[in-house]
Amino acid sequence: MRKFSGLRMGSLVLAFASVLILAQSALAQTDMTPEAAFSRGAELASAGEHEAAIPFFERAATAYPHDQAVLWNLGIANAAIGAHEEALGYWSLYRQHYHVDWRGRAKVIQAHQALGDLAARDREREALFSARAEVLADHDLRMADRYCREQAKIAGKTVFAFEYFEPKGSHPVFYSFSVVDDAGYEVFVISLGSYQATNEIQWEMGTLPRNKRIYHLDRYDRNMHSTYAFFEEKPGYDELRRIVAQILADED
Repeated sequence: MRKFSGLRMGSLVLAFASVLILAQSALAQTDMTPEAAFSRGAELASAGEHEAAIPFFERAATAYPHDQAVLWNLGIANAAIGAHEEALGYWSLYRQHYHVDWRGRAKVIQAHQALGDLAARDREREALFSARAEVLADHDLRMADRYCREQAKIAGKTVFAFEYFEPKGSHPVFYSFSVVDDAGYEVFVISLGSYQATNEIQWEMGTLPRNKRIYHLDRYDRNMHSTYAFFEEKPGYDELRRIVAQILADED
């Protein structure tokens, strides 16, 4: 009879234990009511265990395939583990059944970004802006000042990128990149703005024509502000994202 080394036997035991745990988990999900499975999935997701949560949400989906909370959580959990194709499927279903919730379209935009389908991303973005122009003034989409167009790891940091619908006022901001820690708390923000005071100084000095604006990329920490760059033309999102990625990489 062939003898296994202690290391090999340990690996076999570990593998068997993992299979047994998965089998027990699958059995537990089957025995659960869809409501109980959803609650367990929500507990796991809240603890950051998104992969473990997915089978429980899927169990809930067997009874409630178009439920708003089920679709939303399946989209969130799959996106969190990098399963962006699956996330896109759930976000697309969510948008189809709950089209009044504009945040579903924002999630579709995020999924296309993660998959690198920029043409589809841009179509969805245009549709979101068109929908905003058509709703009544008291609609929450019209009242929202920004939306999250991307959630990603950039240069090893967790970043939430926002685009502003109608930058206005004396300190208009067009894009912001919020860098958060592992607990989800904002550490600092990098934003693209075009502040009135900055433009007025350039106009008075004669370094900028009065029919032009200057744009600046800034960093805001809790008690500190610094400027990275100035632009004579407003950069698009993809160009700006590359610049932000390089800044974050250089700061490591």
